[in-house]
Amino acid sequence: MNRPLPPGLIHQRGHGRRTGISLTELMVVIALSSLLMSVSAMLIQELLRADRSLTRAAQTSAHLLRLESLFRDDARRAITANAVNENAESTALELVQPDGRKVVYRSQSHVLRREVFAGEAREHFDRFVFPVASRVQLTVDSSGQLAELRIECSTAAVERPPVRGYAAHQTFRIAATIGRTGRQEESR
Repeated sequence: MNRPLPPGLIHQRGHGRRTGISLTELMVVIALSSLLMSVSAMLIQELLRADRSLTRAAQTSAHLLRLESLFRDDARRAITANAVNENAESTALELVQPDGRKVVYRSQSHVLRREVFAGEAREHFDRFVFPVASRVQLTVDSSGQLAELRIECSTAAVERPPVRGYAAHQTFRIAATIGRTGRQEESR
């Protein structure tokens, strides 16, 4: 009963095909899979970095729009303005309102604070934080009629090269005429 099979019969059963996969094929599949996963991980990392950068830019834009509105409204309502250089990194601008309240803008490197005082009591406090390498300057011209807020936003010291289409350094200038309600001020 245990007879050997004729040679042609073995060939017919297998039809010349192998079963299973070789070790070389398995290694190629593993190498390609790991390459694909590495590229995917790098792509996800870059997308997250771009998202963080765009979110930060949107927040900075929102801060600037709100700050521009507040600064112009405060300057228009003011009857006098005084700028004080507290030290090399810090400047202050005091705007006195007709009702006696004082609005004080105080800058220190990349942070700008807005405080509203009624007498000695602080009624309100706002804080605007810009990227770490930024500078904020407050000035009043020699006639005391034009208040200027200058913000030099720089992300170059904090991030890797910026996202394409966004500058690493931008200067924003908000100028407002003291006690004037017209729309002749400019913003750049």
